[in-house]
Amino acid sequence: MEFGPYYFVKDLPLYELITHEFINTFVKKGKLILSLDKDTYEETGLQGRPSQYSGRKTMRFIVSIDLMDLSSNLESKKYKRVSWAFREKKPLKFDFLLAWHQTGAEGSMMMSYFSGYGIQEHQPKIALSTRRDLRCPVLRSGRLGGEPEAACSARELFAWLGAVFSHADLRYFDEPKLAPWVTLSVQGFADSPVSWRENEHGFQKGGEHLYNFVIFNNRDYWLQMAVGANDDCPP
Repeated sequence: MEFGPYYFVKDLPLYELITHEFINTFVKKGKLILSLDKDTYEETGLQGRPSQYSGRKTMRFIVSIDLMDLSSNLESKKYKRVSWAFREKKPLKFDFLLAWHQTGAEGSMMMSYFSGYGIQEHQPKIALSTRRDLRCPVLRSGRLGGEPEAACSARELFAWLGAVFSHADLRYFDEPKLAPWVTLSVQGFADSPVSWRENEHGFQKGGEHLYNFVIFNNRDYWLQMAVGANDDCPP
């Protein structure tokens, strides 16, 4: 199994991500989404919206910038305002993890572009862990709610997987049973400003957002999606 590299750039000025050269080279479509505390938001002078999880007193704001629209006219008032905010008024810097893959493109292109910022290339590390003699729940694809003493529900499976990932010990059946299914679970970044699509993520208030894909031998499947209390429900 092969995975492409990813890159770490420390203290990268935010204005580098809105230059025409960067967008034209690396971005086919996309948005720059910022989750800013009240003071930083006011210092940038940009337009945004209050975080829906701020409570009665708004202390966090969300700023969304369409990069393609922004770069289409470098002489527009909008581009000049955003560029001035990031370059002069409030020159923000962040540590970034970047990934960029394009068929036929040179792998060193990202390294070359950000060479002035001490960019580092990394390869994903794959860690394998095997659990043997694990009694797995019996699932029936057409029974999301499960069957008493015969098959587990989708909710029970989700709880069981959490116990497995936490190395806890749960027992559902005293006798082993045939369980013809396979599952894939994927965790999102805890500190991402978005979760599903462009939905707001409850940064610093839990951080959970994940999905679980269960495939049965009859080609049926279950798709489970979960987020924390301070998140929009998945689509």
